[in-house]
Amino acid sequence: MEFSMLSSLLDQMLDAGIPGYDCAVYYKHQPVFRRSGGFSDRENAVPMRADLIYYIYSATKVLTVTCALQLMERGDLRLTDALSDYLPEYRAMRVKAGGGTVPAQKPITIRDLLCMTGGFGYDPVFYLPELGMTYAELPSEQKNAISHRARALQEFCRKYQQMQEK
Repeated sequence: MEFSMLSSLLDQMLDAGIPGYDCAVYYKHQPVFRRSGGFSDRENAVPMRADLIYYIYSATKVLTVTCALQLMERGDLRLTDALSDYLPEYRAMRVKAGGGTVPAQKPITIRDLLCMTGGFGYDPVFYLPELGMTYAELPSEQKNAISHRARALQEFCRKYQQMQEK
């Protein structure tokens, strides 16, 4: 396997101002490429090394997209599918408008989720930017709706796992 283009891309990331990287490529569960560069601590000029432990924020996005792409390859998922096709609780979404909310003009799609344009805040349990309040400030009706959606997601995951086991 040839990794010169990947090595070049990684070096360009450093030139573009990314402080450091550690890239590993596995094939058939075996490491076939590993390269580290830049700094794990730029201010103190600590070089990036493959044996360091460091925080990787938003790593689940990469895994989620990889799984979604595999489902698309199999024809089980399309970017244009509505989220509500899989989680019916998301069918009648509302968006913030003025001092209240109105029905959303279009459904949330898989593409919206993968592009982070689905309209969800990063921390819906504690602060809901769409509503300008914390979870604790919500009326119990809205808290129940959020809990219901969480249960729906758990149910979806359970059903998906059962499909994979067949």
